[in-house]
Amino acid sequence: MDRLKLSTWDEKINTAAKTSAKKANRKQGNLEDQLRVANELLRGLEILQASDAVSLEAELTAAMQNFAESILQSEAGMT
Repeated sequence: MDRLKLSTWDEKINTAAKTSAKKANRKQGNLEDQLRVANELLRGLEILQASDAVSLEAELTAAMQNFAESILQSEAGMT
């Protein structure tokens, strides 16, 4: 699956994902890094009761659904 593209917080999430990947001795952030960082950000926004938490949650839910579906399709192709 391609890189996660969000309408809110995209640049900050990508920057944090890249930083996290470098700490793990990887060159750049991947989709899993982006999802993890976005989930962490979402939790913080929920704690702050920020208005953009709802839109980030909706986008993140859709992205994780697409990711899960792509895994299932990939696994189905292996049999």
